[in-house]
Amino acid sequence: MALDTGHGTILPSIHYRDKDNLQALNQFNEKAIMTYGEWFEEDHLLEQMKKVCPQMRIIKLHEIESGEVTVQHRWSIELSDKTAPGLALFQGYFWKGRGFKDFFDAQYSQLEQLFLLNPSNKLNHEAGITAIDINPQFLIFRITDDPTGQELKLWNELGYLVRFKEPPRRVVNRLLAQIDTSFLWHWKKYPSYPEVLEEQSPTSIYRDHVIPLILV
Repeated sequence: MALDTGHGTILPSIHYRDKDNLQALNQFNEKAIMTYGEWFEEDHLLEQMKKVCPQMRIIKLHEIESGEVTVQHRWSIELSDKTAPGLALFQGYFWKGRGFKDFFDAQYSQLEQLFLLNPSNKLNHEAGITAIDINPQFLIFRITDDPTGQELKLWNELGYLVRFKEPPRRVVNRLLAQIDTSFLWHWKKYPSYPEVLEEQSPTSIYRDHVIPLILV
């Protein structure tokens, strides 16, 4: 999202599940959090992004917590069918012909106007960053049915940036060794979305909820 809009990003922190109850997401437990660098190879991401997009600013959470980076505003943008008419889960929405940047710029402009409704408020971009919270939805971009093929190409290239560190790899390797039934994959049809990969397995592995932060 940050790449599409031309802004920077704050590396997300990810809640981990309760060790005794994997159905407990710990979403409201601020102690059950691991930073991006604890899950993934942070140096690899930063090094590669510096090569391909040197203008992009990437901020680590501890830089904000320590006061090294000042957050002037923390605003939220709603991503739903109310703000993006026709948006539906798993069906894809944004693509080359309907850019996320246009949506973001319009929503951000509204937030600025709301802020300026108070006569005492002034925009001062030197006072600190503006952090935008966006609740993400999986497959928000039309990856497989984009006629230009650009979304799929970008998706694949971004996949090389995110690499798990060795400890999570070891945990997953041990878990998979204990699963007797192999994973079965099939393609499930969705209206208006050609093919979505769905996993069927006696052991369900869920992708944890991550809220990306776009800084302006």
